[in-house]
Amino acid sequence: MSLANIVDCHIQPDFAECIQDVQSGALAEETFYINVEPSAYKVDEHRVKVTNQASCVKYDAGEANLFEQTDSFSFRARLDGQIYKFKKPIRDFSLQPETTLTPNITSVGSYESFESPKYALGEASGKITIFNDRKAQDLTLEGHDSDVTTVRFFPSGQVLLSGSADMRLKIWSTLDGSNPRTLTGHTGPVTASAIIDRGRNVLSSSRDGTVKLWECGSGDAIHTFTRRSNPKDAINTMILVQVEPELNTQTNKSEYGTAGKTFLAGHDSGTISYHNIYSKDSMLEIPNQFLAPCRTIATNDPQQNSFTIYAGYENGILAQWDVRNPSKAVTFNSWNKGSAITAMHYQTGRLFASYEADSAIYFDVDSNSKSFSSPTYLVSKDFRIAAFACSGEQDGTIAAGEEGLCALY
Repeated sequence: MSLANIVDCHIQPDFAECIQDVQSGALAEETFYINVEPSAYKVDEHRVKVTNQASCVKYDAGEANLFEQTDSFSFRARLDGQIYKFKKPIRDFSLQPETTLTPNITSVGSYESFESPKYALGEASGKITIFNDRKAQDLTLEGHDSDVTTVRFFPSGQVLLSGSADMRLKIWSTLDGSNPRTLTGHTGPVTASAIIDRGRNVLSSSRDGTVKLWECGSGDAIHTFTRRSNPKDAINTMILVQVEPELNTQTNKSEYGTAGKTFLAGHDSGTISYHNIYSKDSMLEIPNQFLAPCRTIATNDPQQNSFTIYAGYENGILAQWDVRNPSKAVTFNSWNKGSAITAMHYQTGRLFASYEADSAIYFDVDSNSKSFSSPTYLVSKDFRIAAFACSGEQDGTIAAGEEGLCALY
């Protein structure tokens, strides 16, 4: 199988403002750049001139090149015979600095509700901020000592779970900001979390090589999962997956809703382990085909029985796997700089991925296809995106990251 290469491409972050200035008549003409980087050692800079002719905006991208707007937030360029697509934010509600330092957002979570949606942003400082549907700040939660690596709302929206590089998880009230429970037991940074069913039980993964199943009422870790062959293989990512439930009824009084639940964990070795939460069985291990740590995982629909998973690796490989045939990846591509994939997110037919090279893209996904579509590049001020989350607004996706970046796509 040949390796598809994703070319890095950056459009001037304020290009839309350049277009607006010409469209409004504030300027007669304006230009912006599009940089195409076919390799880590080469940058092809293209200039697009914007003019207003007879109340119609015109673009000149050079001989045989093209630039056009395809909808309110989408743009398309043909440069040297290659097509590049761009998506600007539907809305930008990035955090503003309270001092001279702009916060770096390290995690994002959302509570989708027609009446009162909420958003939570975890920061590198250990602070968590909760916003309401008007993007106005509701609460500030302080209690972690390091990067907040994961934030998850319970189904009620009244409780929040957070995990941090300080090795702790905390359960918060989103009504008054109190912290009734802190979960301790990991001996390495917490890397991911998941809420099971209504939230009596939660999962957490850690760089200590474990995934712990917690009972929230007591704060106890009631089971610890590890890789069979390498129990200390550090875990960078973990996601909850729904499967067909066992016929047996739930019998463990410390568990509720674990039947039919599994999880996937991505390890430093590059292995992906697959575990049944109810039976506690290790179901399979997807091999390290790409000789690099697995940094992030996504599935087509974690709420349904899906056999397709996507894995992002530290060497820039993005792979599609079928758990029914895990001997080798179905297909894969590579970021041309070999830049690590730092976050992935699947939502309504789109697979989002961010890279340490301050780039982020999404693919339109067909689970029956054995290839990736051409990418669409997210316009994100050239700040690295650290995390994605669902948004109930216009079926959008929230992206958050460096310099307080928080935008809806």
